[in-house]
Amino acid sequence: MKQKILYKPGKLTLPSIAARTEGGADTESANTDTGVASDKLLGPGGELKIRHNGELYSLRKTRFNKLILTK
Repeated sequence: MKQKILYKPGKLTLPSIAARTEGGADTESANTDTGVASDKLLGPGGELKIRHNGELYSLRKTRFNKLILTK
């Protein structure tokens, strides 16, 4: 049985990502073939709220410069 590919790396575009990178001095390095820079996603507060299946999650940078996803 063949699986349908829903995501292709490097092809993901989100309005919030585009809005955060527009007008920035470093927009070229924000969207690369290997992903999006975490500081562009997290913004100056170091946190990104994600709504998934009606639940709210928080992706944030810790004081040890690690990423943590909490519900």
